[in-house]
Amino acid sequence: MARALLAGIVGSEQAAAIHRAQALLLEAELELEDGKPAAARLALDRADEVLLEAPDVLLRAVRDATLGRIQLAEDQQAGAAMSFDRESLARRQLGHFQEMCAALTRAGEAHEKTGRTRDASDRYFRAARSLLAQGAPRRAESLAARALKLAVSAEPPVDADGRSRLEDLLERCRKAAAALAQNSSP
Repeated sequence: MARALLAGIVGSEQAAAIHRAQALLLEAELELEDGKPAAARLALDRADEVLLEAPDVLLRAVRDATLGRIQLAEDQQAGAAMSFDRESLARRQLGHFQEMCAALTRAGEAHEKTGRTRDASDRYFRAARSLLAQGAPRRAESLAARALKLAVSAEPPVDADGRSRLEDLLERCRKAAAALAQNSSP
């Protein structure tokens, strides 16, 4: 049923380009959920053609997120990292900071799988810093700790200033999480 509806939108000459692009992006997501990354990539390629007619920052962010997930399914970690990095930039431009943090985290995970620990550490640091500013210190603390661990083990390890920034962020996260816990206890 959903696929038939999507096909109707995509094939409609009356549907605006932005709606056709949304339908194709949704089709790509459905194909990916069905475990068909090749079919998802075909739908995404068709969406790319339509997005030329309707440039939209939000649709670009969704497109990059979808491409990143397709690349993960195809075990293309480096490409996925780049796609999630582009998504995070678009989400930041839109002011969608929670989604930006999720994209940065996904980029960090993909960088980590490729052995690019400095890049992974940077993405986790940026996500943690933003989460702390958004009032989510527990999630921020987890990412800050991960960033610090990777930064120390990186070859070459981050310099003293970088390590100090990470340690400072981790301490601020811990303090904010403790304050939040204290304020929420009866």
